[in-house]
Amino acid sequence: MIWQIAIGLLLAVGGPICGAQERLVPLPTPRRPASQPARPSFLIGAYMQPPDTFDVWRLRGINTLFGYESRGGTISNKQWSDTAAAKGFYYVRRPGDDPAADAADPNLLAWMHDDEPDVKRPPTDPARLQADYEAWKRAAPKVPVFLNFSGGNVLGGKTPKQTYLEYLKAADWVGNDFYAVTGYNRPDWLWKVGAAVDQLREWSNDKPQFAFIETSAQRLAWTPRNTRGVTPDELRAEIWHAVIHGVRGVVYFPQQIGQGFRYDATPPRVALEMSRQNKRLAELADALVTPMNPKEYGVGAAAPLEVGWRVAGGRFYVLALNFSDGAIPAQPIKLTGVGGSGAKAVWDGRTTEIKSGTITDNFGPYEVKVYEFAATK
Repeated sequence: MIWQIAIGLLLAVGGPICGAQERLVPLPTPRRPASQPARPSFLIGAYMQPPDTFDVWRLRGINTLFGYESRGGTISNKQWSDTAAAKGFYYVRRPGDDPAADAADPNLLAWMHDDEPDVKRPPTDPARLQADYEAWKRAAPKVPVFLNFSGGNVLGGKTPKQTYLEYLKAADWVGNDFYAVTGYNRPDWLWKVGAAVDQLREWSNDKPQFAFIETSAQRLAWTPRNTRGVTPDELRAEIWHAVIHGVRGVVYFPQQIGQGFRYDATPPRVALEMSRQNKRLAELADALVTPMNPKEYGVGAAAPLEVGWRVAGGRFYVLALNFSDGAIPAQPIKLTGVGGSGAKAVWDGRTTEIKSGTITDNFGPYEVKVYEFAATK
């Protein structure tokens, strides 16, 4: 009920708040609370947001802010951080003036390099990132360093693999952004979200991966003027495709770049779906950060189903996504190493029958389902 009230409030106030966010008047800096929410295991983030949007993102279920946003120099790194902490957020951002002092900040999860070094012209020299990394590690060896790439460049070969291998020496956590709909006008490329994650995991020798997810029509100069943003169904598909491919968090990119910049151009229906999926991600967070697809179990399904599995707390979870825009009835999901005659369907409260080691279920367009069992190994 609390979640339903929060979503209602979000939809009621989203327009005025998002309109007000374009002000350049700095807000008073709230005091940090004496205590804070538990450190998140699965990160649900928003990219480069100023303090006057924080309440909206809190209602949407965000737990982590990625990137310090100064609003043209009117807000200091410390003011931004104090405000974020007062609202209950953790954050990943550039170091402040004193990295050693930063290391004592309980809300700082990681430091962050400048975005997308692989798309600069010319590409950023990897030695520069490595120098920053080494300096930051001297100041605070235990603080991870995050680096985000263009997923399009990763998959498109515009930057040599060897350059990425050098970049990856300067990172502990690795992200990428692939915006199939608004970045390329190619809704048929949603599969590249997970493909970019897989490629960077391989190149980085299994460093933790994060995926940026598009939420708005970005109005980019290189796409047709009428290029749209994601639908709610496509947003859900991108989130869970990244999750099935093993990310440790998702980061929403809500900006409108062209035809008048906006920090948050997420349409209300997309925002509602985002909030719904964030709640589900938070519920399953401890399972989602366990090793991807442990080999003592097996799950198989035919396209267009995408499946993955996790084991946590003595429970076995099967993640299943209809990776298509059409309904598919009676889809078999074959299980190996799982006992019992039924599985709990996590979000609809029913028990799904297991016959001959197989679940059979119906899926709507881009629908995701999670099945839970007692782990038997």
